[in-house]
Amino acid sequence: MNIAILEFTGPHDWTSDPKFEPIRTAVSKMPLIRLHLQNCNQAAAVLRAQLTLEHLEIGLASLIVPGSPVEQLDLTSGYDTESWDDKRFKSLSESTGPITKFSMHLHYPLVDEGTRQTLRLISRHLREIEHLTIIVLGCISEQVILDELPLFRSLRRVVFIAANLAISPPQVHPSP
Repeated sequence: MNIAILEFTGPHDWTSDPKFEPIRTAVSKMPLIRLHLQNCNQAAAVLRAQLTLEHLEIGLASLIVPGSPVEQLDLTSGYDTESWDDKRFKSLSESTGPITKFSMHLHYPLVDEGTRQTLRLISRHLREIEHLTIIVLGCISEQVILDELPLFRSLRRVVFIAANLAISPPQVHPSP
């Protein structure tokens, strides 16, 4: 099979239930670039067998990045913003090599502070990022960009995709 993207959703944990052994065997032989797992007790074992994965959700990435030589990471999930937490980003920093290319999807349609907090988490834990791509799917203010991007010490390239730039109105000073 030449399947590159595979998603398992639903109530069954196919990674630990013996009746799903044929599926586990087939999946282990697929050169996947994206694997989405829901209800998965043995996610780390399944993911570590997939050497060609390119896109992960943060919860799954935080299971397999520690101790692995990850240089480029593309996090695909952004709608579950509660999953962007300090513990998960800290685990991403435990790659045996520096993560220098990082991309992710955010979804903060009207709340600029969500984008600010996420950028702070990234800059705190993934300090070697040189190329940062963020699909914002919402607003980002000039102030967030000016405040947060200098925190990335190695940053050389930044791309914001689908971002609405919220520009502050010019200050009008009264004449004396």
